[in-house]
Amino acid sequence: MIRKMISKLNVIMATVAAVSMTLTPVTAMARGNVVEENLGTTDITWDAVTSQEGSEELIGAGRFVTFDGVDCQMWIPNLMQPEELTEEDIQKGYIGYYTTEDKKSVAAIMYIDTGGMTLEDYKAFLADDNEVSGITDITVNGLPGVMYDMTGKDATCVSFTTDSGYVLEFTFSPMSDDGYSAITTCMIASIQE
Repeated sequence: MIRKMISKLNVIMATVAAVSMTLTPVTAMARGNVVEENLGTTDITWDAVTSQEGSEELIGAGRFVTFDGVDCQMWIPNLMQPEELTEEDIQKGYIGYYTTEDKKSVAAIMYIDTGGMTLEDYKAFLADDNEVSGITDITVNGLPGVMYDMTGKDATCVSFTTDSGYVLEFTFSPMSDDGYSAITTCMIASIQE
């Protein structure tokens, strides 16, 4: 089932990437992270994924989840189910944690008080971390954010700052799994208010 979903996703992503490369050849050549590799741009929209032929089947293999305490939702494949958060998880800032049955693929969502950091402040904070690489500005469905890799953890993160001084961060792992990496692109593209 997951292989069939990944195969369908790869066809959709290849089509989206081909269209993106045609429309924005300079951006497409400057690829470096999972979104740029699969879509050819860092300015992505859910419509770019859902407008492709065959996307209905892929989208039907998941659902949109709204996260408690934030005005945000994301598409998550049905193969990933929520883990129950402990009180300690909640105190650390987790508002969602989704895994596959074998626990190998993870999507974690955190909402963290950063004392009013702007997006530029947060990028500067990340730049000081030796485990962080590939810090890239990204726009997802009109929301400005930042994407980066956590090399020692085989993870990619997408973060947005809020007017209330918090960072809303989505972490996906393992990014070395090409199938999960392609699904991650869809999840990232679906993040919206």
